[in-house]
Amino acid sequence: NYASAVDAYKKAIEINPQLADAYNNLGLAYANMSNYASAVDAYKKAIEINPQLADAYNNLGLAYANMSNYASAVDAYKKAIEINPQYAAAYNNLGVAYGELNDYANAAENFRRAIELDPQNAAAYCNLGKVYFNLNDYDEALQNINRAIELNPSNSDYRAFRDEIINLRNGR
Repeated sequence: NYASAVDAYKKAIEINPQLADAYNNLGLAYANMSNYASAVDAYKKAIEINPQLADAYNNLGLAYANMSNYASAVDAYKKAIEINPQYAAAYNNLGVAYGELNDYANAAENFRRAIELDPQNAAAYCNLGKVYFNLNDYDEALQNINRAIELNPSNSDYRAFRDEIINLRNGR
């Protein structure tokens, strides 16, 4: 349970206050409890201790996104990518944040980069499909969601999205 995890990470931090990973994990525990403000504080402390901890920046971005602070999320994801240019998940998350800001060109660019780095990333294909869907390019949307389904056939959300695309494309 996450409350126990919070207690355990706080104890670890008491023993060694310079454990950046403990602060990062404390942030994850808070985030899993939907306590995003505390998660942000923990990630910032992890970053203060280890400014090269790309995961802490990515997690900070996720916490900001969960608080609907997409501009700050974009900044955090960019920093994660600056530290680790091969961080496919951070590119995908950056694309999601740009999508929430209705910046579809930057969203698509980052989803494509996530796919380039991790061709098995079904979520990135789905997200790229959503960009095309929002741009009313149903053929490209369908192509990307079909690839997501190939990679993750048990995901019912992907199949529901595909059905929605097909219905709109067919004028229903």
